[in-house]
Amino acid sequence: MLAADRAARCWWFLHEGPFVYMSLVGTVETSEGPLAELWKEYGKADSRWLVSDPTIVSVEILTVVLDSLLALLLIHAVLNDKYYR
Repeated sequence: MLAADRAARCWWFLHEGPFVYMSLVGTVETSEGPLAELWKEYGKADSRWLVSDPTIVSVEILTVVLDSLLALLLIHAVLNDKYYR
């Protein structure tokens, strides 16, 4: 189960966070790199992912912030062997 916890934390950090960053400093469409290419694949299905649509970006910001806080709580719970992990 610990490996699944690590995978979930890495997913939020390495996948969702860069989208928010790319959207706040420009657009995914104009960004370079492997993570930008991943988001450009999403953009093929829904162009709002490419142009920093305010609705999409605001939902992703909430996702990154709330899930990051929950991930920190999970790390605390795992390290301290809490019952709610």
